[in-house]
Amino acid sequence: MSDHNDTTPAQEPPTDLSPTRTPGLKRYSLVLPEDLFTALQTLADQRQTTVVDLIRRFIKLGLIAAKIEDTPGAALLIREGETEREIILL
Repeated sequence: MSDHNDTTPAQEPPTDLSPTRTPGLKRYSLVLPEDLFTALQTLADQRQTTVVDLIRRFIKLGLIAAKIEDTPGAALLIREGETEREIILL
């Protein structure tokens, strides 16, 4: 007869039913007006991407704009042909 136990302890089922979280990522639930979501979905379809990808890009662009706005002497401009407009964040 062997002195060691050949059985392994039973693993308890996970108590947390939420999806597995990926380190370095945060989840945020966002509620949008239907017309805004429709505009995003249309643009995503035209660009062959997803609404989530567009939102990520827009957030990054907004962070750049906020940084520029806080930099003395810097301005965020949009040029359309010969016309330039300064973008001011509210």
